[in-house]
Amino acid sequence: EERNSVAALENKITELESQVIILTDELEVERSKNIIWEGRVEEFPVATEAWMYMKSVFGWSDAVCAGVLGNFMSETGGQTLALDWDSNSASGYGLAQWLGSREKQLKGKYGEYPTVAEQLEFMHDELYGTNGVTQQVTDWQRDRILNASTAREAAAEFARWFERPASTKYGVRQSNAERALDYFT
Repeated sequence: EERNSVAALENKITELESQVIILTDELEVERSKNIIWEGRVEEFPVATEAWMYMKSVFGWSDAVCAGVLGNFMSETGGQTLALDWDSNSASGYGLAQWLGSREKQLKGKYGEYPTVAEQLEFMHDELYGTNGVTQQVTDWQRDRILNASTAREAAAEFARWFERPASTKYGVRQSNAERALDYFT
C-alpha cells in the first residue's frame, strides 16, 4: 500500500512539473508579446494606439483595422505608420483629414485637439450615425467596409465610401493596408 502511495505521489509530482513547464512557457510567450507591443508603441505610437483601440473597443477584424490604417497612412502618415497630422493644415484635420462641416462637428464634439481615441470614436459615430454625429455612409456601405475579408478590400471600401479621396486609384492605400497588417499581426 505504501508503494502505491509513493507511486501516486510521484505521478502527481510529474503532472505538477508538467503544468509548471506549460505555465512557464505560456508566461514567456506573454512576456514576448508584451515586449513586441512595447516596441510598436515606441516606434509608431499613434498607429499602435489606433490599431489596439479598433481591435479592443470596436472588435474589428485585422483586415478592417489594417484597411483603415492604410487610409490613415495615406491621409496623414506620408505612406508610413508614422501617423501625424498638422492641426493647422488647410487640407483637413486629424487622422482622416476631416474637412468643412465634418471637421467642425469633430471639434465641436471634442474640442480643438481631439485625441486619437476621440477621433476614432467620431469615425465610428460617422459610420453609424450615432451620438449626434451625422452618418457619412449608408448602412450598406458601412457593411461593405466592416465585412471586408482582406486588408486590400477593406482599404478600398474605406477609401471609396468613407474617405472619398480625389483619386479613385486605391493601390497605394491597399499596399499601405497590407504593410499595416504585416506589422501588427
